[in-house]
This record gives sequence, C-alpha cells and structure tokens, in this order.
Amino acid sequence: MEPVLKHMDLHAHWKPPPLFAIHVFRAIIYSIQSQNSYFVIQELINHLDSMSSADAVIRIGIATVLSNIVSIAGTSIGPLLLSIFNSLLKHLRTSVDFERSDKCKDSEAEKMYQEALINAMGDFANALPDYQKVEMMMFTVGNIPNLDEKRVKQGDEFLQHVLVKTLLKVATKYRTAYLATVFTDSFLHTLIQLALVKDPQVRLGTQQIFHTLLDRFVH
Repeated sequence: MEPVLKHMDLHAHWKPPPLFAIHVFRAIIYSIQSQNSYFVIQELINHLDSMSSADAVIRIGIATVLSNIVSIAGTSIGPLLLSIFNSLLKHLRTSVDFERSDKCKDSEAEKMYQEALINAMGDFANALPDYQKVEMMMFTVGNIPNLDEKRVKQGDEFLQHVLVKTLLKVATKYRTAYLATVFTDSFLHTLIQLALVKDPQVRLGTQQIFHTLLDRFVH
C-alpha cells in the first residue's frame, strides 16, 4: 500500500474531487479477498494520521476516498469497528480544535474536512449490521463533552454540535424492530441532556435524532 499512497501524495491525487484515488482504491479492494479489505481502510486511516498537519484539501480527499470505499469493505471491518471509528472521531475532534485555534487560516476548508469525516462515518455505519450501528452511536455519545457541567467551554459547545451531527448521520442508517436496543437508559439520558443545552443547533439536532430513530422503527 505504501507505494500507492506515496504516488497519490506526489501527484496530488488527493485533491478534491479525488476521482483517480477513488478508482484506484476501489480496484484494490475488489482485487483482494473480502476478509482482508479492512486492511486497506486501516492503511488509509493511518495515512490520514500521518497527514494530520497537511492542507485541508489533502485531508478532505483522503476522507472522501474512505467514504467511497467503506461500503465495499462491508462487514469485514467488523473486528476493527471501534478502532476505526475511534480514529475518525479523533480526527474530527482534532479538526474542531484546530479550526478554533489561531493556526487555522481557512476555517471553511476545515469545516469541509469535518463534513467529509462525518460523511465517511455515515457511510461506514451504512456498511455495518444494525447492532454495530448501535455500538457506533453509543461510542459517539460517549465522546460528547461536558454535558454535566453548567458552564460549558466554547470549544466544547462546538464539539457537541459536530458530534450531534455525526450521531444524526449514523442514526439515518439505522433500522430496528426493538426500540429498547438503542434507547438504553444512558443513551436516553444523554439525548435529554443534549435537548437542554444552550446551543439551538444542538437542540435541533437532538430532536432530529429522536425523530430519525423513531421513524426507523420497523413494525
């Protein structure tokens, strides 16, 4: 994988829209045994790790490639589910912190990168069975900061907003015949807390999550 990644770097193939990179990585995944396709996903995430200080357009390109190939990898991702999802969430948090710092020269590009990561997580969720979608939602909820504090830092408010968007993206991919599977006490408690925060966008997103999950209840 290293020569392929190096080629993409040197020839600026990550630049959006990264059509060539998408075609190449799709071809790679289709050419290997399905149970090994998670390796390609992991290598791309590792490369994203190494590019954490690169221009936003490069990171957007890598995240877009991830978004386009995770559905092909399908359930082979299973063994590394939380590891991969945690890596994507970590990149999201890092981007949020960076956007709010003085070092960020292009906040719009950084927002586009965050959207690309959220889309990748949504497509990632879509490729998984429902019980693993629940794991992803619970994991996302566990990363939402400072819900018990009366005064929330501005950076944490922004992160709440981004993670609620992530949670909504995953929720849109979920269907269930048992509401109790997802509406556990801790999950409900967190949603209720989010419904009471100061940020109206977070409150709106929380209502959309409630409605989305209820709409996906299969009778």
